[in-house]
Amino acid sequence: MIQEVNAIVNGLLTQRWHTTPIAWDNIDYVPKRGTAFIRPRLYVPSHERVAMGFRFRASGYVSIDIFVPKNTDTDTISGYADELFDIFVVNNNNDYTVFHAPTVMRMPQEKEWYSLSVTIPFTYDTCL
Repeated sequence: MIQEVNAIVNGLLTQRWHTTPIAWDNIDYVPKRGTAFIRPRLYVPSHERVAMGFRFRASGYVSIDIFVPKNTDTDTISGYADELFDIFVVNNNNDYTVFHAPTVMRMPQEKEWYSLSVTIPFTYDTCL
């Protein structure tokens, strides 16, 4: 079940996110000075049987940290957050996964980066 959700999240980002590089967890990524990037993470803390038989539901969230060079205007990073909202919530046509409205949090400023964290809750239903 987690593999299926991971494939959906990775597919959405790979197919629809062309704005910045993606720093995947399993691939070494060294940020280039002055170049924005995102870092997605998937959390699936629970899954349960929701009906008689073999129907299961997983709940969790996708957390995507957006990094832009320090002193970038806030409209840029807010625009990236809006794009992620569109990818996961507005234009998601997957019948089995429902992404909900995201929460956007400002992250502590790092040495060279300003960042936001976009957290998108989801539920995923499957029949095994």
